[in-house]
Amino acid sequence: MFEGQNGKLNQIIDEMGDDHISGSAENPIRKDAFELSENDKIASIEKDVANILHTLGMDLGDDSLSGTPLRVAKMFVKEIFGGLNPERKPKLSTFENSFKGLIDYDKYRNNYDYNKAVYLMSKFELLENGFVMLKEDPSYASPIATLFYEYYEKRDALRNKLEADSQLIQCIVGNGSDSEYVPFGQTQKPQLDDYADGVDTFEFLVKL
Repeated sequence: MFEGQNGKLNQIIDEMGDDHISGSAENPIRKDAFELSENDKIASIEKDVANILHTLGMDLGDDSLSGTPLRVAKMFVKEIFGGLNPERKPKLSTFENSFKGLIDYDKYRNNYDYNKAVYLMSKFELLENGFVMLKEDPSYASPIATLFYEYYEKRDALRNKLEADSQLIQCIVGNGSDSEYVPFGQTQKPQLDDYADGVDTFEFLVKL
């Protein structure tokens, strides 16, 4: 939510407290649902998943399945049930949107409105705040006013995917000392030896 100039928004939030939809919605979770630690739950679910796979005739000794029970258990606990933990209940807050001026540019607004209409008509799930939309999509190139995102499970698997798709990617933005990452905020500030698509422009011209 964005900061209201008259302060009424803050007053509404204070009065609402935890009685918003994310905090007051009823659910079938038992009162003791969060007494066990996440690790204990993962260990318990891992055994059950292993039994299910074994009953179905799966060979858990095979490399392709060996880690499945643990992965599924972690997904259940951390992704499915994690959001129901009252300690992780989202808090209502306000902030000043310093980028809201983007939507005042006609061409940007036209792209935003068009893409939003297409997504809604196609019944895609979206996260949006009035000037940019977030859409879960495995594609690399996203339309104007849209940012694609994708979940990954293991960093090594992600690295392999990025390496396999290297011809589709111009640069990778990230933190850390890894030289393959471009620091945040630096993608539009290339150095003299930063070449588009990794092709040395001078070497290319010399070979013509």
